[in-house]
Amino acid sequence: MITVKKDLPIFTVELGDPFNLHELIPKYRELNCTSHTSNVDAWHSDFHTHKRTAMFNDVIDFLVEKSQQIVSEYYDGMPVPLKCENLWVMEYRKRDFARPHCHYPAAWAGVYYIDCDEESSPLLIEGSIELQPTPGLYVLFPGIIMHEVLPTKTFRRALALNFLNDL
Repeated sequence: MITVKKDLPIFTVELGDPFNLHELIPKYRELNCTSHTSNVDAWHSDFHTHKRTAMFNDVIDFLVEKSQQIVSEYYDGMPVPLKCENLWVMEYRKRDFARPHCHYPAAWAGVYYIDCDEESSPLLIEGSIELQPTPGLYVLFPGIIMHEVLPTKTFRRALALNFLNDL
């Protein structure tokens, strides 16, 4: 194996909550209260939530477009068509966490923070980069990057997506 040292392309953008996800996600959870099994020790919806409901279609269109813009700028203006392969919503309560994982084979992964506070655990990337969630923050990074969420002290609500290249 050859090791290459290169900066990690991790992007953060403040988006606010133009879709009222702070109301939409709890409504979705009321209708779908069963959590799914994964590396996340918190309630979360199925990884194919976007295929089971139209509730998040506008959000997906918006985040696909935003992600394509971000990645295209990173590649000096080259068009990068992406499609949403997975979407799920999650709610972390006190002591909930996510084990270290990556989103391979996704080309890119995104996390859109909806409700959180200064006590919410950071997104820990590659064991050393901490990104503190704030309401309306969108984080986009390559799907092969390892990341985790340490046990949270309070509450946090987020939406996550995986993108494939749509070639």
